Amino acid sequence: MGIKWSLSLFLSLLLFAGCGDKRKISKDEVTADLPIESVVTDSNKDISEGNVSFIKGDFNTAIKFYQQAMRQNKAVALYNIGVSYYLLKDLPKAEQNFLEAVETDPSFEEAVMNLVSVLAQQEKIGEAEKYLTTLIRTNKSARVYVDMANIALKTNQPAKAAYYYKDALVIEPNSPYVLSNYANFLISIGAYQDGIDILEQFELKDFSINYNLANAYFSMKDYANALGYGRQALNSQGGTEEGYNKLAYLFADLKQFADEAQTLRVLISRYPKRDYKIRLVNSYVSGGAYETALDELYPLLMEYPNDIPLHVLNYEVLIFASKTQEAGSFIRALYKRIPDDAVLYYYVKHLSTFERKIDEVRPLIFVNRESGWLNLARTVYSLHKNNYPEAKRYLAKSPESVGHDYYAYKTFLEIKDKNFKTARITADKMDRYKPDFFWYRLVIAWNLGEGDIIAALADEYKSNPVVNVRLPYLSFTLKPQLADMSFTYRFDDAGIDVASMLAYPIFIEPDPIVQFLFLGNTTLRDSEKFEATKKLEGIKRNNEGVDAFYASDFFTALKKFSEAAEMLPNNPYVAYNSGLAHFNLGDNEKALIEFSNSTKFSGDIPQGHLGLGLVNYKLGNRSLSIVNFEQSIKMALMLVDNIAKPKIDDIRYFYLCVLASDRKNKRNETTVIPETDDAFVAAVISLMDYFDNNFDTAVLSSLQNSPVFRVSLVRDLLLMEHLKPNDYINIDSKDRYYTLAKQYIMLARGGRAANVFNERFAKDKVYLKDKVYTSVYLNDKAAGLRYLQTLTNIDYKYAGLYKASLYYFTWIRDFVNAEASYGSLDRSGYRDQMTDFYMLLYFLTNYNEERLRVMLKIYEDSYGSDYRSGVVTALMNLNIKNIIVFSSLINSLIRNNTDLFDKIFVEVNFEQF
Repeated sequence: MGIKWSLSLFLSLLLFAGCGDKRKISKDEVTADLPIESVVTDSNKDISEGNVSFIKGDFNTAIKFYQQAMRQNKAVALYNIGVSYYLLKDLPKAEQNFLEAVETDPSFEEAVMNLVSVLAQQEKIGEAEKYLTTLIRTNKSARVYVDMANIALKTNQPAKAAYYYKDALVIEPNSPYVLSNYANFLISIGAYQDGIDILEQFELKDFSINYNLANAYFSMKDYANALGYGRQALNSQGGTEEGYNKLAYLFADLKQFADEAQTLRVLISRYPKRDYKIRLVNSYVSGGAYETALDELYPLLMEYPNDIPLHVLNYEVLIFASKTQEAGSFIRALYKRIPDDAVLYYYVKHLSTFERKIDEVRPLIFVNRESGWLNLARTVYSLHKNNYPEAKRYLAKSPESVGHDYYAYKTFLEIKDKNFKTARITADKMDRYKPDFFWYRLVIAWNLGEGDIIAALADEYKSNPVVNVRLPYLSFTLKPQLADMSFTYRFDDAGIDVASMLAYPIFIEPDPIVQFLFLGNTTLRDSEKFEATKKLEGIKRNNEGVDAFYASDFFTALKKFSEAAEMLPNNPYVAYNSGLAHFNLGDNEKALIEFSNSTKFSGDIPQGHLGLGLVNYKLGNRSLSIVNFEQSIKMALMLVDNIAKPKIDDIRYFYLCVLASDRKNKRNETTVIPETDDAFVAAVISLMDYFDNNFDTAVLSSLQNSPVFRVSLVRDLLLMEHLKPNDYINIDSKDRYYTLAKQYIMLARGGRAANVFNERFAKDKVYLKDKVYTSVYLNDKAAGLRYLQTLTNIDYKYAGLYKASLYYFTWIRDFVNAEASYGSLDRSGYRDQMTDFYMLLYFLTNYNEERLRVMLKIYEDSYGSDYRSGVVTALMNLNIKNIIVFSSLINSLIRNNTDLFDKIFVEVNFEQF
């Protein structure tokens, strides 16, 4: 990987200051901070008088005296003339005189040094290197080696530079000059910390050292230290024009606009250039100091009365300062005075954007002439008319050199087309201090999942009034996520998913009285015979239900369990079996009731608590499910510990409870249980080993073709997590749980066969409801609608129909049908966490702040705050332009959910321009 070179760390080419025996360099303040040697003192009268004028800063008079000394001491006179022209910022004349001085006296080393410096500053690096190469033959000082290294660095020869620095360090290892230049070299090649360690040892740090430390820390993203050293540089000696210029840019990069403005004021006091003055205005604008920016602009407008960009800047600052009416008068008057197409564009933009006089704009721009500015005006007109194809056509004929507005319109159109990656590249060319930058970049970052950028933008602009200059019309669209779809049978390769599939019904053995009846015992009383007969029939129906359950005939199983419940009232096992049948039929609400009844009828058996854990997990009540599993483990342990020979069902359910729990090492939890050769327990132990050994598929080999209920199917589902999506086979099973669990895994892994329809379940409500979610995830609108229509014909009262349809119609933004689905759910009183979440999505996408606030309170009162309600609340505040609250919420969400933008469920766009 190549090294990225940055010469910005080198504020100047630092040259050695030694002088020969024959000449003495004048010590003065005039050249103290400059990369050249000062004038030479001499006994010659003209040289001496010239030096007096030089010290006073009267360089033109000094040159006249030096020119008179040409006959007596030509080399010195030429040299001093060169220094004077350098200070007059006439580098070509300075170069010419230094060159003549060197040609007159080739041993005049100070002249060579200054000639090299002037050549380097004019980017004549090759010539500078030639003179240094000659000089180094006779002068092998550390300073010459440093200069050679700096020249090598400017010519992108880092290896050569390192060689010369090494020689310089050998000669003067403790020289501040050598060490500081070497540190700058290290920083320039990315060895930031090594360079910092050297520079921070200096007790007295001049401008160059402080700036280079600031730049190094900035490169390391240590912005606090970068700012600290930047401010020290601003208040230290030795700053050159180039140095202050670079420091101002550094403060701008740090978004410290007050410091940038202060640096620019220092620059302007010494070098009152137009460019610096305009940058100062922009610095005030970036920092929100609009009135100060207008004060700085006024004298510039007086100095340049026909400068269109300056007048446009003044217009824009008036807009930023919320002086919209004054800005309108200003741009209208400017167009009257300067009827240029560039001014016309801003006039048209103002009429369209702030006065909404779109029809008044048309005759101004659709005229019989062409220009880039006119086409930009036509672009903004078309955008306000929502005619995006025309806007694209006119923008293509507009000049990219316009800058911000061109990129802003291009970004907007790319966002509308959902080309967010392209829009990001375009948006980065916009001006950060203009209002649309924040909104466009935020929307792009949201849709690209750039959480760190969203947080940074929100924090940077939360108190910046510029974001309110022209508030956008936002729109929200549902972005389907598997995690947000109410699939009845999810399978996420977790122990609880496996336990859900392996949970089996309880076969009831007859008690002694029933056995007596069964064996024909005649000593029983009639009342005992009646009760025993009833029990026997109930046990029979229960056990028939168990057989049907194992055959995946869950409807028949439920029917048998219901009949058993009439004959065996308050039986915890029958209630558990009924709950398990409902659970496998996808009716979690009824399953919850039956599992709760099981624990009421007997709090001493683990099955009911296990069932509650499974169904609460499916309903989204994760914290409650953990409590249920812990209780079920406790109950199972009590049963196993208190009996010399525990029932095999109790041992099995202990293993199932541990498998479903959140315990880190599931296998270790089972060491307290007596060993058994039961096939079911052995299968569950293998599954625990699979999870405890980081999903080791080898331990699943014993489960292939297992006769234990669903074990071989569970193995198949677990292995799917380790296969390529294209290796998935079609689904043809009468077990709906397995069928839909496998389909879910296909969706999660991207398998193409996920949309295959199983005709076995053509009239199965749960299956059809899951197929609606499948269609949404696969972006198949037609299939989703077809499944909804079929569901309606089968059972128009089915709550799952309206829950799925609310999600579907919210997704396609059919808010008429979404409202109908919402109304049906609301009237029926059907409630669960995902249903309430879908209502939040509906009120957000079909934006209704009042309904949204009410629903948020209901959701959070029922289920507590989670990332879903947090995201909806954040977007609501974004929509009402409360950036401070949005910033706080989004930072909190990202802090608590590192994967937040992997599961974000809403896309943000612009409703209109």
